[in-house]
Amino acid sequence: MADDEQSHQLCVLKEFAPSNNSPNDQPKYRQLFEREAQALKTLSHPQIPRYFGSVEENGRSFLVQEYVKGKTYAQLRQEGQRFSQDEIIQWLRDMLPVLQHIHDQGFIHRDISPDNIIVSDDDSKPKLVDFGVVKKVEAGLRANCASVNSHATVVTKVGYSAPELRTGKCYPSSDLYSLAVTAIVLLTGKNPEELFDSYSLKWHWRQYTQVRDPLAEILDKMLAEKPQDRYQLAREVENKLCQTQVSWLPQTSSFQPSNPKPKLPLRPIGLTLSIFVFVFVGGGLVYSQVPHIAPLCQALDNCAKDREFEQVYNQAIGEAEAAILQAQDFKNLNDLQQAQDNLNKVVDQLKQIPTDVKIYPKVEQRLTVYEARLNKIQERLLREQQAEQQLTDGTKLADEAIKKKPQSFDELYDVYEQLDKAVTQLEEIPASANVSAKAKRRLEDYQYHLNSMKQRLDQEQQAQKQLDQAQRLAREATEQTQVATSLNDWRQVEQRWNKALGILDGIPANVFVAERVTQRQSQYQENRQEIQDKIAQFQPPHLPVSPGNDQNHPSGFEPI
Repeated sequence: MADDEQSHQLCVLKEFAPSNNSPNDQPKYRQLFEREAQALKTLSHPQIPRYFGSVEENGRSFLVQEYVKGKTYAQLRQEGQRFSQDEIIQWLRDMLPVLQHIHDQGFIHRDISPDNIIVSDDDSKPKLVDFGVVKKVEAGLRANCASVNSHATVVTKVGYSAPELRTGKCYPSSDLYSLAVTAIVLLTGKNPEELFDSYSLKWHWRQYTQVRDPLAEILDKMLAEKPQDRYQLAREVENKLCQTQVSWLPQTSSFQPSNPKPKLPLRPIGLTLSIFVFVFVGGGLVYSQVPHIAPLCQALDNCAKDREFEQVYNQAIGEAEAAILQAQDFKNLNDLQQAQDNLNKVVDQLKQIPTDVKIYPKVEQRLTVYEARLNKIQERLLREQQAEQQLTDGTKLADEAIKKKPQSFDELYDVYEQLDKAVTQLEEIPASANVSAKAKRRLEDYQYHLNSMKQRLDQEQQAQKQLDQAQRLAREATEQTQVATSLNDWRQVEQRWNKALGILDGIPANVFVAERVTQRQSQYQENRQEIQDKIAQFQPPHLPVSPGNDQNHPSGFEPI
C-alpha cells in the first residue's frame, strides 16, 4: 500500500516478480504484466479499483491501484458467514453490471472467485479485483485463452474456472460460469469440489440449500458445461432476473457504464509507501505482507519482519504438534478428521512464509516432516472411513435380515444369505480399525442369529425330505392297491400307509410344511382305514363270493 503525497490517496502496489528467471521467458511474463496494465487503464467502473499507473525500480515493476478497505468473500466464508438467497440475488445484480462493463470493453476476467471480490467498508456494493489473468477478446466475443506460458491453467482458481479454460478457450459466459460457482459456494457454505460430481460432470448443489426455483434455474444455466448452453451475456442474466422478479427480488442498479473518474496525480517513484505489496508471479498475483525490496523497505522501515514470521512459525509448530497428538489418540472419526484439517491448515500457513526470511530453512524442514505425517493421517482417515462404512453397511444389512419374517424355505434362505453377507462385511474390518471392537461385539450377536438360521434351514430341509419320503410311500401304496389280490397284498399296502404316517408323525409342527403334513396325515389315515376294513372283511379265495360283493380291487385312494 502506498500514500500519494499530493492527494494522500492510499494505493496498492502489485509487484511483477516472475517465478521463472529464464531470460527467454521474461518477454512472455512482461506481456502478462502489460496486459493487466492495459486492461486496468481501459476499465473504469465504481466497482473496479482505480488504476493510477506503474512504478519501475531497479528492474522491478509495480502496478499501482486504489486501495480498497474491506474483506474478501473468502475471508467472510472463513469467518463462518452464510448468505441467504435474497442476499445472493442482490449480490448477483451488483456483480453483473461489472462483468457487462468488462465484456463491453473487450475483456474477460477469467479468475472470478470469492478471493477476488471484496466487500468494501465504505460501500455496500462488492468490488472486483485481480485482473492478473485478464484476456482481450477477439472478434465475435471469443478469445484464445492460452496463456503466454505453457501452464495457463494454474493461474485460475481450481473449481471456479469454466471447463473450456482448460482447453485454451474462453468466452464472456466463462466469467458467468465462475460467478455462478461463487454464488452457490456462498449459498451453501461448501467448497466447489464438494458440490461438483467429477464422474457425472454435474453440479449437485441444491441439496445443500433451499432456494426458489427461478434462482436455481438461472444458476444451473450459468453452470452449464458447454458454453453455448449458458447465458451469453451478463445482461441476459440480469434480464432473466427481472423477468422472474416477484416480491422477493430486491431492486438493483442498471448496466449504464459509469463516468470515468479522474486519475489522481502519482509521484513517479518518491512514494510514501505503506505496508501492502502484491507479487505478480508466473502470470498470477500473490499477496505478500513483506516487500523485501531495498528502496521500498527504506521508505516503509518494515523489512525486519523476521520476528513476525518467527512468531507465525512457532505458533504453527505448536498447532501442528497438537494435531499430531490428536491423530495418535483419536477417539472417533471426527477427532481424526479435525486433526487432519488442523495439520493441513498448519502446512498451508508454513507455505505462506516467504523464502527469504531467516526462519525459512526451518520452515522447509518442518514442511517435509508435516507433509509426510499429513499423508499418513490422510491414509489412516481413509481406512477408518472405509471401516466405519463397512460397519454401517454390515449393521444395516444384518438388522434388516433379522427383522424379516420368512414364510417359506426360499425366503428363509434369502434371509440367511443376507445375514451371511453382513457377517462377512464385518469380519473384513481390520483389527487395527477404531471400530473393530464395536464390529466384534455385533459379530457375536449376528453370528448367533446366523447359526440359528442355519439350524432352521437344516430342520426345514429335513422336514421337506421326510414329507417327500412319506408321499413316495403313499404313491406306492396306491399303486399296489390297484393290483392287490391276496390278503398278503393288502397287508403290504397297510404297512406302507403305516410307514408313511410314521414318517409324518416325526416332522416338527413348527416347520413351513406343517400344514401340508397335517393334510397328508388326514388323507393317509382315511386310506389306511379303508385297507384295514378290507382286510377285516377279506374272504379266502376257496370260499364262494356273493354276486355283486367282489371287493378284491378297491380303488379311489388319493395319495399325494
